[in-house]
Amino acid sequence: QMGSSMWGYFAQHVCKKMVEAYEVQRGQRYEWVVFARADLLWVTKHPPLHLLAPGYVHVPFGQDNSFYNYGPEPGLNDRHAVIPRAHMQGYLGRWEDLRSGRAWDYMKKVARDQHQVNTEQYLLLHLRARGVPVRRFAPVAFVMQCAEGPQC
Repeated sequence: QMGSSMWGYFAQHVCKKMVEAYEVQRGQRYEWVVFARADLLWVTKHPPLHLLAPGYVHVPFGQDNSFYNYGPEPGLNDRHAVIPRAHMQGYLGRWEDLRSGRAWDYMKKVARDQHQVNTEQYLLLHLRARGVPVRRFAPVAFVMQCAEGPQC
């Protein structure tokens, strides 16, 4: 649905704030934060954290929806991510970047070139701008049902 992406960015912002508040309450920071859409069908176990490099955000292969509407930008799967705590702001901070105007720094070229950008492309542009390195892993979950449209 049109506009649902903004709700998703806001929900990630709220999630980040809840993680931070709980860390203060318990007096200890998390090492990892796992983001996953609620409508995923899990077909196998989640990758064990000890197998993942702590300096990288880990994202499943596939569903990158690159080059949306024949634009020049690749994308990055935005349905599931394993995020080291040090990169939580970098991954979950798209809402803040939109509200503060910082997103314009990394979105202005595609906007001026009049390219449409989807959520996967925005995620990759955001992570690049924040200097967040990414590694990939085999997918373990898939969207159960997707509204008919260009991505389904």
